[in-house]
Amino acid sequence: MIKDDIIKNVLFNKVGNNPTMWKYYSENLSNASKHLNKQYSDIDFKNPVDNDSLSSIGELTSLSKIVNMLRAMAIECLFKALWLKCGEKLAINGEFKKIPDTRNHNLVSIEKEISKKIDLNISENENDLLKELSYYNSHGRYPIPTKWSFLKKHINNGLENKSSRSHGVSADKELFDDLEKRLTDIFNEIK
Repeated sequence: MIKDDIIKNVLFNKVGNNPTMWKYYSENLSNASKHLNKQYSDIDFKNPVDNDSLSSIGELTSLSKIVNMLRAMAIECLFKALWLKCGEKLAINGEFKKIPDTRNHNLVSIEKEISKKIDLNISENENDLLKELSYYNSHGRYPIPTKWSFLKKHINNGLENKSSRSHGVSADKELFDDLEKRLTDIFNEIK
């Protein structure tokens, strides 16, 4: 039997503080989102019931939520990889510790803390994307967000930004891909 100290120190703390592992999980989540997004992009929205892969508008909506949830999770893992590259820790004495002064799964708050250590140069459009992905980080998994106010704010933001920016899966693909690539480049540059 393996001793608890070995499990805690090697399998938990070392893996939890390894930036490459966080980047690897980010890549896996991103790849899954890209495969689902391709399926979503291939759907004939004029005749959704004629598609072999999905049979209803509800399923179409669910798929877009899952794509965005996976994107959110990928960016969150990439942010945590960057945090670790800056010499910080996430696993301490067998416990996961969130990045200080951040809100759970809120990509904007996580980005702000990391930007105190390295310049991520997040644009206004990318910041909007981070806000949107933060919403899907929970709403992609659950039928409702954790608070009514979060849903209300998301709906209001979507209505206000409708003319300036589309909040769809395919519309955000290029912005997501560019952000992910730039963050990956930053990760690779940090020694």
